[in-house]
Amino acid sequence: MLSVKKYAYKKIEQYLNEPGTIIVLKGIDINDFLPSINIEMDKLIKNKPSYFIELIQSQRRIITYDEYIALYDSIISLYSKIIILENNIYYNYYPIIVQKYLNNFTNQ
Repeated sequence: MLSVKKYAYKKIEQYLNEPGTIIVLKGIDINDFLPSINIEMDKLIKNKPSYFIELIQSQRRIITYDEYIALYDSIISLYSKIIILENNIYYNYYPIIVQKYLNNFTNQ
């Protein structure tokens, strides 16, 4: 049986070379595939257009589900093929960062 990480890696290799494709990781740690990436949710929430432009300029085509939700309109307008790789074991754990922000807003 393949581990989730190995399965995701095989799918990323399969689809990443196709033009117009972006891969969305849901319940899978993006740092397993792009260790140097630091997702800045503060920056994304404060200025979505700027974050999207930086994403395009960096040519990164693997994003988190949080980024996908926040940039949905821009993503679907630019990419013709969106592949969502979902970890069905930890599917409830994907929006940890967003939950943190929601909790902060409710405490104010």
